[in-house]
Amino acid sequence: TEYVGIQFTFSWTSVTGATSYDFEFDPGMSYSYLTNVTGTSMVWTHQAVGIGPHNWHVRAKNGSNVGSWSTTRSYSIVGVPGTSVLSIPSDGATVFVSDNTTFSWGAAANATKYYIQYDAESAIDVGSATSYSRSYSAPGPHTWKVEAWNPAGYGPWTIARSFTVVLGTPSLLAPSNGATEYVGIQFTFSWTSVTGA
Repeated sequence: TEYVGIQFTFSWTSVTGATSYDFEFDPGMSYSYLTNVTGTSMVWTHQAVGIGPHNWHVRAKNGSNVGSWSTTRSYSIVGVPGTSVLSIPSDGATVFVSDNTTFSWGAAANATKYYIQYDAESAIDVGSATSYSRSYSAPGPHTWKVEAWNPAGYGPWTIARSFTVVLGTPSLLAPSNGATEYVGIQFTFSWTSVTGA
């Protein structure tokens, strides 16, 4: 696989007695391209019009004498990646302070890595992973979105989703539900702490 706009090299072995080589791109197609080169390699850069599958082969040449074509090799050209589809959390979701929340998305066509951005923070390079986890130390509203990348460039950002970080809910400890207490006797109400409260 090669990428639009990225230079790559075709190369082959030398043939004794050859003074040049015919290089044919997409042989047999209406848009085939034949050129003659003196070395054993050729540098090429595909533009967007070249996206898709391709073939190539080479033959040795010395004046009017030509050798047989080599075996044909195939390769594909891909452009910038597509757009991911965000998975979880859903738009408008609620997450709790200090909870390690996983943000995930579907793979984008031709992507080799992804960036995730929260609010107006710098985008985070997460490599080829399709999820990323983080937590927040304080309540508040936030957004997140994802962008795919490959050597041809960046795909479009997804539409941003919103989520809100909220304080958790305390659990009641004492007195127990339905407990009996007595007039004039001191007793204590207690509950669990909540991170961030």
